[in-house]
Amino acid sequence: MTNPVLAVKVENTRQALPQTGVKSADIVYVEQVEGGVTRLMAVYSSKLPSRVGPVRSARISDLHILSQYGRPAFAFSGVQSKMKPHIRQAPLYDISQENAGSAYFRAGPKPIPYNLYANPKDLLKRAPKAEAPRDIGFRFGPAPAGGKPTESFTA
Repeated sequence: MTNPVLAVKVENTRQALPQTGVKSADIVYVEQVEGGVTRLMAVYSSKLPSRVGPVRSARISDLHILSQYGRPAFAFSGVQSKMKPHIRQAPLYDISQENAGSAYFRAGPKPIPYNLYANPKDLLKRAPKAEAPRDIGFRFGPAPAGGKPTESFTA
C-alpha cells in the first residue's frame, strides 16, 4: 500500500535521543539549523510508524525540499510568525500541531520540547488530499559488485 507523502520535522539533538519512527521513513533529510544544530525531516509513504518524534518546528529550508513532492502533508510543532505566510502559500497541507492538535501528544520522561510525538495515520486523516509519491529521481537496484557490508560510514 502506498500512502500519501507525509513529512515530519524531528528533533536531532542528544536530549531527544532516541527518536521514534525515523527508521520507518522512506527518506530522511538532515538539515542544519542555527548554531550548528541539525534537525531531521522524515518523509513517509510506503510504511507509517505508529508514532514519530520528538516533533519540532519548521524552517524555510523545509519548503524548498518539500516542493519536489507535489503537495505533501507536512507535520511540525510550530514556526516563527514571519514564516507563517510562506507556509500558507506553499504547495503543502499544513498539519502542524496548531492545525492538527489531537494527532499530537506528549509522552515519556523527557521535558518539553523533547516529548512531543504524533500519530502519522491521524496526521494523514487531516490531509486527505495530500499527493501520492512521485518520481524524484532516486533509482534502486542490486548493490554493485565488489562492495562489502558496513554498519556505518561518514563522509
